[in-house]
Amino acid sequence: MLASAAVVREVARAIRKHEAPNLVIDPVIRAKDGTRLIDDDGLRALKQELLPLACLVTPNAPEATALSGMPVRTLRQARAAAEKILALGCSAVLIKGGHLPRIKGRVIDLYYDGRFREIPRVAIPVAPHGTGCVLSAAIAAMLARGLPLPAAIREARSFLQRALRSPQAVGSGRPSLLPFS
Repeated sequence: MLASAAVVREVARAIRKHEAPNLVIDPVIRAKDGTRLIDDDGLRALKQELLPLACLVTPNAPEATALSGMPVRTLRQARAAAEKILALGCSAVLIKGGHLPRIKGRVIDLYYDGRFREIPRVAIPVAPHGTGCVLSAAIAAMLARGLPLPAAIREARSFLQRALRSPQAVGSGRPSLLPFS
């Protein structure tokens, strides 16, 4: 979570300085309860300075709406948003389909790198906190192991699906995802 333009710019500076390869960005924009986690200047800086450094951006539908400036409530709208997000300079986009309508009971994630690929997955009835963060971190880890991006996404999805089988209750509210427990 990068709350302001100053923080986004500093992170982008450090990434450029250290030439960080295989940057995967999960653009955390709002909390599950709707609280805004980045201000307008921060969002602009994210789009202009950080996303162009990414090999992959992994927004959910509300985040794709914020990044593209258009509503993302259907798979067709997700396709148009993915094109706009890719045009910001990243190498690929994975719009997570958890907020989109199910197709034949399955969630459809949408991958776009100039070519669209639909990635169906099993819907999880109650998603615990942290699924997007775990997915993006797992993709980055798979890339660090040398997998090409599509394979890294497949392996990370499998890792996440296994972790989702046993979310942990921590305090009150939604359960948390503890992938190594």
